[in-house]
Amino acid sequence: MALRRTVVFDVDGTLVDASARVEYCSRLAGGARGRRFWDCMFNPDLILNMDTACSFMIGLLKRYLTQGWAVAVSTGRPETLREATVVQLKSIGIETGRLKALLMRPAGDYSRDHILKKRHLDALRSMRLKVEIWYDDSDRVIETLRKEGVDARKPPRCIQSRMRRTLV
Repeated sequence: MALRRTVVFDVDGTLVDASARVEYCSRLAGGARGRRFWDCMFNPDLILNMDTACSFMIGLLKRYLTQGWAVAVSTGRPETLREATVVQLKSIGIETGRLKALLMRPAGDYSRDHILKKRHLDALRSMRLKVEIWYDDSDRVIETLRKEGVDARKPPRCIQSRMRRTLV
């Protein structure tokens, strides 16, 4: 059986612009990237209310689906945010039922994103998916995936036209 052509999309910084949430949580945590920052970043209400859709990348994902590619989503968000992530993806027009996989960070996993995304790649390959293209905003992730033979690409900067809700 032939392997299915697959494209993978990251969430934060690729499908959604999380910069308002990052800025808010940084201010709340006094600039430190400790527990207070991450508790804020992983607050489902902030994810759903502060992040905005990256329309170009969402359109691209939909085009791949239309062209018959398998599409997966890989995120560094913890598994505890699966429900909020699914709600968010649906709210920006992504039919999560059409995704081959939504790969998230397992509970208790604090590895760096490039290591996590390599494990996600291995999981997709074990599903007999031929991962050809991967969109991610992390240079380190891109470098790691390219070493694995994946055409890893940095998405264009997400520019929003709608107002963000301010929670400060």
